Amino acid sequence: DCPSGTWLKISYTYNILDVDAASTQVSDITILAFDKDDKYVDRVDVDSITLHQGYCMVRVPFPEGTYRLLIWGGTSNHMYQLPNLKAGQTERRSLNISLACDNKNQSNKKLNALFYSSLENITISQKYLSQEDFSFTLESANGIIDYTNTPVGTTPVYYLPYQKEVAVMSEQTPVIHARLNTLRIMKGDQTTLSIKHIPSGQNILRLPLTQYLLLSKIYNDIGEMSDQEYLDRQDSYTLLFFIQPSDTGIPHICPRMQVNGWIIRLNNSELES
Repeated sequence: DCPSGTWLKISYTYNILDVDAASTQVSDITILAFDKDDKYVDRVDVDSITLHQGYCMVRVPFPEGTYRLLIWGGTSNHMYQLPNLKAGQTERRSLNISLACDNKNQSNKKLNALFYSSLENITISQKYLSQEDFSFTLESANGIIDYTNTPVGTTPVYYLPYQKEVAVMSEQTPVIHARLNTLRIMKGDQTTLSIKHIPSGQNILRLPLTQYLLLSKIYNDIGEMSDQEYLDRQDSYTLLFFIQPSDTGIPHICPRMQVNGWIIRLNNSELES
């Protein structure tokens, strides 16, 4: 899967434990965009469900351009008030957020935690990726199976997608789906998954697939089970990669992926762009 456009990863590490607690502490966010002259352009409000279903990744839908962004978290439920912002008129320096109090300037409500961040000179590009720009190959020397169901081949088989299509997620984000088959894979084998950027002819990913699939075993409560038994029993995997355009024209893979819903960080050696 390949979301395109400009995305923000919402994180909250400015806490006593120095860990990213956005998924448990930040309930919602509001993103305010200002142009190079510090004039208000537009806003995006992201509710709790959308924020956490997207793993705290938020697509920024503003037109192409360079922006200064103000980000507030926890402003829902009318506990805090923003002024009436006017596009092209309201200046960033004039913006204040206020606690909503009664007519005696009192507050007896349990307040949402209020989070703040700002970003300078964020460039948004609408260079979208298409399925024709990428090829997917799963390579494994498992085309010959012996009488014990063990792969004994020495010549690699190159598995190509049997289905490849483009779908559209919410907010008009294109997603490339590629479905591939393979015969039995074995712990310690040399099975690899490659993604190639066709216009440049360069591989942007070459992944030692088996060892990364086994990382998903760590997060599953499956009791005592050998690595090979897990590979045999788990007969379907969903891998999600984030591909982003770059100024060189050759897109790059973000250094993280998902295997069956679990987020796994990629080693730099697998990122070949």
